[in-house]
Amino acid sequence: MRIGEITQLRLSDIDFTLNPVTITIRSETTKTRETRITHISSEAVSSLKDYLSRQKSSKQNEDYVFLLQHSDSSDPILKPSQNNKQMKNF
Repeated sequence: MRIGEITQLRLSDIDFTLNPVTITIRSETTKTRETRITHISSEAVSSLKDYLSRQKSSKQNEDYVFLLQHSDSSDPILKPSQNNKQMKNF
C-alpha cells in the first residue's frame, strides 16, 4: 500500500471477518484510479486491532483508521503541509 492510500484508509475498507483480513483500497485513493484488494498478516491484524482499541477514546473522524491525518486541530504538529515545509528546511 502507498502512503496516500494508507492515510485515506477507512474502517469500512477493512474486513475483519475474512481470513486473511482483507483491505479494499478504494479507486479514489489509488494512483491508477482502480480499486485493489490486499490482505494483511495476522501480526498486522493484531497490531491494527490494538491501535484501534487505543483510538476508541477519540471521537473525531471515527471513520478513518489513522485519525491524525484528518484532524481539525490547529496544532502545527498535526498539519502535514506545515510539517513538510519544516522538514525541507531541516
